[in-house]
Amino acid sequence: MLKKSYAIIGMILTFVFGVVVGSMLSDRPTSVQKPQQAVSKAAKSPENPRIAAISEQLAKDAKNAALWVELGNLFFDDDRPKDAIAAYEMALSLGAKNADVLTDLGIMYRRTKQYDRALQLFQEAKNLDPNHIQSRMNAGIVFYYDLSQVEPALAMWDEVLRLNPKTTLGNGELLQSLVERLKTTKP
Repeated sequence: MLKKSYAIIGMILTFVFGVVVGSMLSDRPTSVQKPQQAVSKAAKSPENPRIAAISEQLAKDAKNAALWVELGNLFFDDDRPKDAIAAYEMALSLGAKNADVLTDLGIMYRRTKQYDRALQLFQEAKNLDPNHIQSRMNAGIVFYYDLSQVEPALAMWDEVLRLNPKTTLGNGELLQSLVERLKTTKP
């Protein structure tokens, strides 16, 4: 019975999003999975009932940017970057432009190895909120770990330290310690 419900939800979502949202997607990059595909796929994901619930809500209210952000966050947490990208892009197209959404979208583009797009989104977040630390932290991560560009990474992290000198890394180390270590070991 549960599988049949998911199949029905999937069909409804495909139809609704094809009709209601399809015209809004015509200018989206072709490399990004269309939101109706992501939501249809999500509705068939019994491992995360919250995704299915949000998908059902979106079938009734496809222009609800907050629901798209929430769906993107769920995909983010489930490590489904392509689905998260589709949901966040849809949220942005509906006006949910804020630094956190832009940064989360950038992180998802990083996970798909689209580093230039990730950096572009981190810059947009920084422009939107000049005190946004996470966008700078993530830009530094992309520059240093993905592109092997020490100078731009240090520039981003210096900005972070100006905003909050006590910023820590995921392992608990102070960002200041990493920055000092990199500055003393540069060629």
